[in-house]
Amino acid sequence: MWKISSEWAANQSFHNYDSIVLLLNADNDSNEVRFAKSELDSLQMYPLKQLSDNNKTDLQMIENLINSFLFSINELKSSIWNPSQCNAFRPFTEILNGT
Repeated sequence: MWKISSEWAANQSFHNYDSIVLLLNADNDSNEVRFAKSELDSLQMYPLKQLSDNNKTDLQMIENLINSFLFSINELKSSIWNPSQCNAFRPFTEILNGT
């Protein structure tokens, strides 16, 4: 997830992939959708009934995060209408500020 969305990773204070800055375009959106669907499919291999309560919570949080990425790309589409999403300097500012 961090490599696919390095800006999101930086927002989470994980800066190992700061050198990867992706442009907001249809190709990257389709890569993120493909990745997210693949990860959701992978999560299905964990039977919910066999997980501890903590692991159930973790699994559901991961599913919610991935579904929020999909919703953002497929439904919200803020990269199309929200000019602040197209600010190429925002990731650099976050990296330089260490936030």
